[in-house]
Amino acid sequence: MSKRTPIGCLAKQKYSDYYNGQHAIFKNYAMQESRSNQKLIFNFPRKFVDNEVGYLLGKPVNYVSKSDQDEAIHHIDVHMSHWDKEHNLQLRKQSEIFGESFELNYIDSDGQFSATVLSPLNAYVLEDGTAE
Repeated sequence: MSKRTPIGCLAKQKYSDYYNGQHAIFKNYAMQESRSNQKLIFNFPRKFVDNEVGYLLGKPVNYVSKSDQDEAIHHIDVHMSHWDKEHNLQLRKQSEIFGESFELNYIDSDGQFSATVLSPLNAYVLEDGTAE
């Protein structure tokens, strides 16, 4: 099982901070009287991520059966069409920000298939199949 080091978590938090416009210059800025102290920040990380996600997922994801099971594809389209596009956008956005993202699939309290997107900041991954 791989363990995430605190340094790794700090790096992932920095990625999130930059995407959310919380640049280091706001925290570590030395005010001086000999120059202008105005700070003008354009959030390039957010622009790059949003443009990439929009480019890749501007059109909906289509599912195709390799074994000609059209009924299964129809069920996927019916049961996932109400949230599929937004879910895929969020999954890809987390992947662009952190370099990885996770999807948790489950059956909700109404018995419907559901999924949520997790980032490295709010998830642990067990790679060896144990919970100890």
